[in-house]
Amino acid sequence: MNDNTNKPNGHLNGHSHGEVTDLDTEREKRAPKPPKPPKEPLLNLPPVTKILIALIVGLHFILWAIVKTTNGEMIESLVYKFAFIPARFSGAMPSDFWSLFTPITYAFFHGGWFHVLVNSLMLLALGAGFEKNVGPRLTLFVFFVSSIFAAFTHFILGPSSMSPMVGASGGISGLFGALLYIMFLRGQFGTPAMFKKAILVFIAISVAFGFLGGPGGAAIAWAAHIGGFLCGIIIIHMFRKKRL
Repeated sequence: MNDNTNKPNGHLNGHSHGEVTDLDTEREKRAPKPPKPPKEPLLNLPPVTKILIALIVGLHFILWAIVKTTNGEMIESLVYKFAFIPARFSGAMPSDFWSLFTPITYAFFHGGWFHVLVNSLMLLALGAGFEKNVGPRLTLFVFFVSSIFAAFTHFILGPSSMSPMVGASGGISGLFGALLYIMFLRGQFGTPAMFKKAILVFIAISVAFGFLGGPGGAAIAWAAHIGGFLCGIIIIHMFRKKRL
């Protein structure tokens, strides 16, 4: 009798085991599923670089669309108003209140779609890499200060020039110089002699392009490129004690 009592009941145990399994399965079904990881965008651009490219492309598209629907005289007047013209600051031609802003506003106006494309691609390549390394604030600071310094350099070499200068190349050159100097400080660019050679090569290429001109014989503000480039290096030299 005792033997029968102590023997396990296969029918009852099998049923019990089945109930536990069913409960576990039901719990797994009801348990919240982990969220799916967000899809990475095709172009994972940092915010400042994205905004700068959007402003450049968006503004040019608006101006292009207006030109297509009007005679274009208003747009020519607008671009002329916000372009950087050295003669406005030397007294060689009249200036107005808006002239004070042209050392910055000129950077967002361009001479054509090819000009927009080249500068947007350069911002894509240089601005994104720079911003991911140092953050949005210093990226904005380098871009705008380099743009102003580029305009100043252009002014020094031709204070009486009445030709309007447009384009973001000065600010982009500043980002390029700053990025090269950061790489040098991190030991990723070789010796000081190599870094100095890189500066001289950039200056030589800028001067050469200035003499050769752009597509269709368009003048290139080579001095502005050099000024912006050197300004980017100077800014990073001033901030070199910070974590870069």
